[in-house]
Amino acid sequence: MRVTKTDAKDAFVIAEVLRIGRDTETVVPDDTVLAWRDLSRLSVEFPVTLGSWKRQAHAIMDRIFPEWSRLWSNLWGTTARAVLPTYPTPAALAAAEPGALTALIREASHGRWGAETVRRWPKTAQRPCGVTSGLDAAGLNMRLLMEPMACLEQPSQTLDDRTAALIIPQDTPLLTGPGMGPTLAAAILGDIGDITRFASGMKLKADASLDASVHQSGEFQRTRTRISQRGSPYWRRALWLAAFAPRLHDPGFRAFYEAKRAQGKHPNQALGAVASQWRLVLWAILTRNVPDDPAHARSSLSLESS
Repeated sequence: MRVTKTDAKDAFVIAEVLRIGRDTETVVPDDTVLAWRDLSRLSVEFPVTLGSWKRQAHAIMDRIFPEWSRLWSNLWGTTARAVLPTYPTPAALAAAEPGALTALIREASHGRWGAETVRRWPKTAQRPCGVTSGLDAAGLNMRLLMEPMACLEQPSQTLDDRTAALIIPQDTPLLTGPGMGPTLAAAILGDIGDITRFASGMKLKADASLDASVHQSGEFQRTRTRISQRGSPYWRRALWLAAFAPRLHDPGFRAFYEAKRAQGKHPNQALGAVASQWRLVLWAILTRNVPDDPAHARSSLSLESS
């Protein structure tokens, strides 16, 4: 029952694999597929990292300056991120020199905000409702968080541009799918690699780990199961995102989603069912090298599928 790893056990497992013949060929992607996979995965990591930094910054401002969120239409927009490194605490904003603050805001907002805005902000900062202890550390944390946030914007755009430049010339029929853009297509193709590796759409489903896990003991079999989640989380996430557009804009998948919801399924479960079924369309598009046709084969969607 314990998870152990020793040289003796490693040797035994290797010998068993060779004896039974369960060894599988390691697939090494070519340069193009590897580029699609690496670029698309990094384009996922950047927003995740940025979101984590934003949540940390938001928690700090909620603690020391709750009124901050009412000053902005976009809490982490260009203007807000320009002001925070210089005036990260209520005291710093209340003591700001009006001329310098006005110039900073006008430049960051491209002239949309100016002196009238500056006159309101220090008054709000003079009567903050937040805690007053630990402001120096909070201010330093805000400055350190704001700098990398700004640094991630340009690399993210560069990644998207580079991915599009690699995927669009391939003229893949996957781009004809609903809501399918270059970055999402690259994420899917980067993890699939050669589609001929999969003899059927069901094989592709298992590779994405959208197959249900099985829990059975004696006469008991669990009826509420989760997906196995054994494969690449990037591949699974890409297929999940690819299901959003068919659920909204494809009549067949929209009806399938609504039927699942009518059965009492949670929205995430219903969307997972759409993703699971959409992988059949994905396999057909890539194996036949034909554009997506919403009018074709959508009637075969089974409400018993999940």
